Amino acid sequence: NFKFEKLEIIFIDDGSTDDTLNVLEIFKNNPQIQIHSKENGGKYTALNFGIENSNSDLVGCLDADSFVEKDALKNMIPYFENKKIMAVVPAIKVHGANNLLQKMQNVEYNWSIFVRKILTYLNALHITPGPFTIFRRKVFENIGKYKHAYLTEDLEMALRMQENHYKI
Repeated sequence: NFKFEKLEIIFIDDGSTDDTLNVLEIFKNNPQIQIHSKENGGKYTALNFGIENSNSDLVGCLDADSFVEKDALKNMIPYFENKKIMAVVPAIKVHGANNLLQKMQNVEYNWSIFVRKILTYLNALHITPGPFTIFRRKVFENIGKYKHAYLTEDLEMALRMQENHYKI
């Protein structure tokens, strides 16, 4: 069951040159929130840094340019009652598709939600999307954290999970 008081949020500023750290200051006194700043090393280093600084059995990431529906976490956590589930992936949608490209992307994303549901039943999911996939910590302990030189860390991680017969 989801318990808000167990929620741990870790903000990682990966060497940004904008006002990110100043914006995060409003959260500095919240005991459930950690704020870290590190030298820019790329997304995989920020993800690994967050994993290393987390104490939770479940770990997820939300990119700075993404957001989730208010009940997303509450809807995802119950899947972990099945001990065989190692990761739960979100349904990703385009917010406010206004131009032709965004509308085409919206169709693609809606189709992928359907395809992913089918692939789930076949135990054949091949991607753990960066915006808000939730993992069991032991995935990273057993098969390793995110690797250098992959621009598609979400695909690479899912393929390693498949190789190790981990259910997504």
